Amino acid sequence: MILLRPETPDDQAAIFGVVSLAFKNSSEAKLVDMIRQRNNSRLATVACSGELIVGYALASPLTFEPSNNLTCLGIAPVAVTPARQGEKIGSKLMFQIIHLAREQKVDALFLLGDPLYYRRFGFAPTHIDNEYGATDAFMALELRDGCLNGMKALAKYVGEFSEIGV
Repeated sequence: MILLRPETPDDQAAIFGVVSLAFKNSSEAKLVDMIRQRNNSRLATVACSGELIVGYALASPLTFEPSNNLTCLGIAPVAVTPARQGEKIGSKLMFQIIHLAREQKVDALFLLGDPLYYRRFGFAPTHIDNEYGATDAFMALELRDGCLNGMKALAKYVGEFSEIGV
């Protein structure tokens, strides 16, 4: 059975391990640590099997140039330890982040990822530009209907992403 809960300070080493294993390097795990240290973590959820952390998802602020009054978050990373991939743990984490974002009145969520996979959560490629130049892989999920209509802007993740280089 998988239990989802907010991360705690005691989880940091286990989260580093899960993210490093899932991405086969430590760049994303270092990114998570840096985002956390700079208080840019807005939604952070761990997936536990018993006492063992087997998955993790993080959302941090997303800003726009020119700026606007929307509250948006970028989801990254979503990680599941390789031995537990294929058990829908990543899906559970995604649904939890979406649920928490709705509770916190976030206007929209964004991510970079496989359009075929993330459509199941309601994400769709967006007309909004992003700092990575991604096209179909840059997707949004409006949590407040119509909030992105007609918006012309460049979406930017927190600075830690460019510092780490992911």
